[in-house]
Amino acid sequence: MKKIYLIVFFSLLFSSCKNDNLSEVLKTSKNPEIDMVFYTVAKAELKINPGAMIVDKASDENSHLYWNQYLLPDTNFISSDTLNHYYKKETKFWKFVKKQEYGWIKFSEPKFSNNKNDASIYVDFLRPTLFFGVTQTYYLKKIKGKYQIIKVKRVSIS
Repeated sequence: MKKIYLIVFFSLLFSSCKNDNLSEVLKTSKNPEIDMVFYTVAKAELKINPGAMIVDKASDENSHLYWNQYLLPDTNFISSDTLNHYYKKETKFWKFVKKQEYGWIKFSEPKFSNNKNDASIYVDFLRPTLFFGVTQTYYLKKIKGKYQIIKVKRVSIS
């Protein structure tokens, strides 16, 4: 009888966990290539920086690209407008930073080769509580219909 309860418990536990929604989201995506690159690199960054939030908008100055938050349902996103608001006043910024101890990750818009088989994207990870930041470029190649990271180059660290 205990075995049955354990089986039921674990099956309920695993069926109630949120999964990543890559395949479902790509079916209706307006930008599947962008979503695949973002998903692949975001998963890699979150593995290195668990608990970090993702800034909801591409970091390029005139970008209007917002990341598809349905791809990573268990990840916390932060509004770029919220960050910009706190950046303007130093005292507000440091109060805000104390609450965000794991920092945040900003992504540029991905750049693609003409045939869309290769892509690159800049990633900034900032953890102001530790006065730490790193910028990296991820290089990806499309293999069997999915983007895979083939190289990561550190651009700067502070």
